[in-house]
Amino acid sequence: MLFKFQNESEWLQARKRNINSTETAALFGLSEWKSRLKLWHEKAGNIEPDDLTDNPFAKWGRRLQIPVGMGICEDHGWAGEDLSLFYFEDESCRLGSSMDIRAVCSDRGPGLLEVKTTGYFSEESGWFVDKAPIDYEFQIQTQMHLAIKQGHDITWGAIGALDGRKSDRLYFRQPDKELGAMIEEECKKFWRSVELNEPPEPDYLIDNDLLARLRGPVRVGEGVNLSRNNEAVSLIAEYVQLEETIFSAKESIKPLELNKIRVKNRISSIMGNAERAIIGEYQVSAKEQHNEERFTPAYSFRRFDVKKTRKGR
Repeated sequence: MLFKFQNESEWLQARKRNINSTETAALFGLSEWKSRLKLWHEKAGNIEPDDLTDNPFAKWGRRLQIPVGMGICEDHGWAGEDLSLFYFEDESCRLGSSMDIRAVCSDRGPGLLEVKTTGYFSEESGWFVDKAPIDYEFQIQTQMHLAIKQGHDITWGAIGALDGRKSDRLYFRQPDKELGAMIEEECKKFWRSVELNEPPEPDYLIDNDLLARLRGPVRVGEGVNLSRNNEAVSLIAEYVQLEETIFSAKESIKPLELNKIRVKNRISSIMGNAERAIIGEYQVSAKEQHNEERFTPAYSFRRFDVKKTRKGR
């Protein structure tokens, strides 16, 4: 179904009830901006999506997308149509997509142009010669898939981007039927998991802030004994061993530190809101620390310390 919005409020409501083209990479754990677990909790209504209305990058991106897109069309001799108020929705799998521009090329025929702005093109930020950032690749494929499925005459798509130096790039894409079918199937699995209240497993390297947000504030003074929790006992042993290995193997410190963070975050998740825990021979402290505003804005974090108990000395 194709909707035409009258205002941003209608657009936001439509986005809440569907997986949107900007989110399909997250379904596969490939998004640069959002994990599958975060997407799950947003769609389950447990947390509100990040508010991007005041984000300067998102705000200026929305303001510039149509002028930039029309400029690209003009440069290539295409007829361009503003689609920013339109929205595709497939109720069968609760998949939706906004669009930027319908471009008609004399050689290729009608296509969809997805417009992006960026500071500068670099491989570090996902802009390669032959491919755009993965979120955008999924976005244009989802748009084409929904347009074609609903009977619209679309034969190609393109990601058109402009950087801060007024340099532009075009990434032409053909509809990938196999990927479109995979996205639909993954959407169906996703919504079934929401209905069954079965969230995906966390990635403890990237989901720790989300898990802390879901748990709520640390309960000051509360302790918990996890000595009979086999997972906690195994993890604390792994955490201590990792500390010792990191000390003696500085050349591999980065991957080891990441593994240590993963283990620490898993231990924090098992501790829940407790400020401290006894795990086997170890005492774990995870007190909440507050940094007042001075050179940086005020912020809070949990200071994670592990010590051997007197009994275990």
